Amino acid sequence: MVVGAALCCVAWLFPGQHLEASPFDTYGVGSEAVAMGGAFTAAARGADAVYYNIAGVAATEGGELRLGFSSSRRWFHVGAADSRRDWLNAFQLSLAMPVPLGTLLRERVYFGLVAHLPTSELLLVELPDDRAPSFGLIDEQTRRLVVMGGLAVRVLDWWSLGIGLSLLPDVDAAVAVDLTGVGGLNEASITVDYSLSLIAGTTLRPLPWLGVGLSYRAGNHTQVELSPVRVDVASNLDPVRTNISAPAYATPHQVALGLELVPLPSLRVVTDLTWCGYGEWQQATPSVSLCAACPRDCSNGDCPAYCTSGACERLFEDRPSEQELSDTFSPRVGVEWRLLESLALRGGYGFVPTPIPRQTSGTNLLDGDRHILSTGLGYRREDLGEYLPGALRIDAHLQVQWMPRRVAEKAVADADGDGSPDLYMAPEPSGAQ
Repeated sequence: MVVGAALCCVAWLFPGQHLEASPFDTYGVGSEAVAMGGAFTAAARGADAVYYNIAGVAATEGGELRLGFSSSRRWFHVGAADSRRDWLNAFQLSLAMPVPLGTLLRERVYFGLVAHLPTSELLLVELPDDRAPSFGLIDEQTRRLVVMGGLAVRVLDWWSLGIGLSLLPDVDAAVAVDLTGVGGLNEASITVDYSLSLIAGTTLRPLPWLGVGLSYRAGNHTQVELSPVRVDVASNLDPVRTNISAPAYATPHQVALGLELVPLPSLRVVTDLTWCGYGEWQQATPSVSLCAACPRDCSNGDCPAYCTSGACERLFEDRPSEQELSDTFSPRVGVEWRLLESLALRGGYGFVPTPIPRQTSGTNLLDGDRHILSTGLGYRREDLGEYLPGALRIDAHLQVQWMPRRVAEKAVADADGDGSPDLYMAPEPSGAQ
């Protein structure tokens, strides 16, 4: 797998503040952070800190508004097939500003917000069968609206705390289809709700050359519920009712510990170690239940109990296979070398191990360890003239991720004769198909 992403953006700030560029894509927030391998738990300052460590929002100088754009593409090779995704383009809007609380708490409490806005859609839900080859940890990650925000407090000049929420959309729907004849009643109701999860962090800067950061991002799970789906096929047949449920998106619990070292005025080194807990992660594969519908000719007195309760009297159910994923530790490191006062060169590396075990049975959930290489440039100009107070920043980065080849051997059978193996079978002495 190869992933490329690049951005360049310009934004204006309030008087006396910075102007910065930052995109939000699957692999991080902000060109500066992505170019340095995403190792930004201790180094995060301003609007980007909402994602990496919300406590860093309290290090904003005045206020800050950032606009960004990113573009990425993925290539996968599964067997002899070459799978390519279209280019994914996205905008980012992020904000950090002090909360006006009077003279005593002036520039002590800050509000931060970041939003990821794909250009093609606000929400894309893909629910493949878990027997179909799919990259569940990657394909779901970017094509959806994501908003994160919260508050940060500068408790002491060297110590900050932050807390906030991450928001994802949830989808719920009910569908009724009448095929009994002309004039049948066809209805659909769709609701998009909020799914919230906690983010929190703290930052300590005990020395001018040393920063320590600790952040937590709670796991978040969104669901797609199509319940009930009622279909009236014919007037002489009882209606058919199905329930369809699936986790549409899932993120693991994450705890990140980071260090920022400044051994020289022109050199900055950052490093992170992130734990990801996948104990509650679920594959975005639908569960389908065929339910007994209420008979047409029943009356209130002799109708089955499930008619009045609305419960699903299951006649058939197809559920995805259980997957036990492993928790992972992901190290990252990055450097920034300031060539000039206004120009910086950046680079970084990260390693993301896969939590998905080798697929030896009926499922085909694909993934592998990923090596992340990134580089970038940053330009900053402080004096913009009398009528343009504040500062201007233009940042750009390029990121490539490589997933080494991974091989799984399975015993399978082509049950439907379409030329594609689809069912697991126990290996036999004569050899597996």
